[in-house]
Amino acid sequence: MSVSQISVFIESEPGHLVRVLDSFVEAGVNVRGYSASDTGDYGIVRFIVDNPDAALAVLREQNAACAKSEVLVLRLEDTPGELARVMGIIAD
Repeated sequence: MSVSQISVFIESEPGHLVRVLDSFVEAGVNVRGYSASDTGDYGIVRFIVDNPDAALAVLREQNAACAKSEVLVLRLEDTPGELARVMGIIAD
């Protein structure tokens, strides 16, 4: 299945991620999953939320560099090699 992912470009400084999360709380947006990558001074945090449009609106109100995109979500068995098996199917 595909879901909307919200990507946010933020400074890699204490408190920046908390500000984003606090704004989601105030807007009633529930974070279901996230990933973060750091490049030194800045990073990209990607969120799966229950209301992507509300999350995007909140971030845009803060003038945050953000975007919404569709991503594939898979539920995998918790066994060694399962991700490799599924990626093989997708590759074929």
